[in-house]
Amino acid sequence: MATGRNYARLPSETSYSAHGEYAFSMAHAVPDADADPAAATHVARALREAATFQESLTPLRHLISSCYCTRDTLAEALTEVARQGNIEGCELLLRAGADPRATPHGKTALHVAVEEGHEPVARALAKADPSTIAIECYGCTPVKLARERDMAGLARRLEAHAQEALNLRAMATDKPPIALSHG
Repeated sequence: MATGRNYARLPSETSYSAHGEYAFSMAHAVPDADADPAAATHVARALREAATFQESLTPLRHLISSCYCTRDTLAEALTEVARQGNIEGCELLLRAGADPRATPHGKTALHVAVEEGHEPVARALAKADPSTIAIECYGCTPVKLARERDMAGLARRLEAHAQEALNLRAMATDKPPIALSHG
């Protein structure tokens, strides 16, 4: 340390796959207390921009594992992957700790996925937090939004998927099942 050399940056013989378990284990949000509030805006913008490239999740995974990303800074990136229907990006961000209940720009990622008709992403978001189907944004829940856009099938499947996720969680915790209430 006295030499001022950063030994963490020295090349090593060990290499890690950008798609391996180590990369996934390092890609997670940090507690808000560990983040630099001044850098949060820049980190959120970089994550959102990396989320726009569907060719590869490597840049997004790299940013999550190398920056002090909080759950808050992951919100816009989650909304962006929902807009694009990028299920792998959605799963990566959810594993990293992105909050599916966050409402950047007034909408949850689930609202955006439903607006765009991306059912696999909508199902992943509802599974991550089943209560998201009851969140109102601009006076509309994701289920109501699906019905208004003539996607009644998606609305029914989303309700059923969220109820199934709630029942599984209840069984895992030995609590009685919870019935969803939505609009």
